[in-house]
Amino acid sequence: MTSLRKAVAFSPLILLRLTLCACVALSVSACQKPKPKPVAIVTKPLPPKPLPQDLPLRKEGLWDFQVSEDGSSDAPRSFQICLDANIEAHLGIMGFDLSKDRCDKNGATQNPDGTWAILSVCHVMPQGQTSYSGTIKGDYETSYSMSLRAQTIGAASPQMNRIAQYSLNAKRLGECKSGQEPGDMTESGVTINLNQMSKPK
Repeated sequence: MTSLRKAVAFSPLILLRLTLCACVALSVSACQKPKPKPVAIVTKPLPPKPLPQDLPLRKEGLWDFQVSEDGSSDAPRSFQICLDANIEAHLGIMGFDLSKDRCDKNGATQNPDGTWAILSVCHVMPQGQTSYSGTIKGDYETSYSMSLRAQTIGAASPQMNRIAQYSLNAKRLGECKSGQEPGDMTESGVTINLNQMSKPK
């Protein structure tokens, strides 16, 4: 009878202990649950940048060029050149000399709308370099236009070190005239041959 009373007397204490043990067990069990895995975010890869390439070749024949400098009071240059594959391979970006071989970079990228973005670094003068960048619209079969930025640095003459913006329009007139040779360039009634001009004296 006495032991039964003691058990009844201590029963609240035992109940409290059992309750605490159960809570601790539940806490430990909750802590041991695996953490949810992070949701993977799938992103689409960026499209690769188009690689620089060569501009298409102008069709052989007689081409007319009109070149003007934005903001200049000088009259636009107007000249015609008889082009063949050999002259075309060496013709400079502005169209009036054979300076292409003196360019370290001669890259072009065709845009989705069909225009061309160009970037070229050339050593046209004995000292200094000129960087060209711009956009070409049209085609090299019939006609095209060009907006061109030219920046010259390191030139011996300080006035040559500057930034200029040019606009160029070129149109194929047809076959070269009778008596014309590839490389013949006519400006203001005077004809010179670019091949002869480029040969060392």
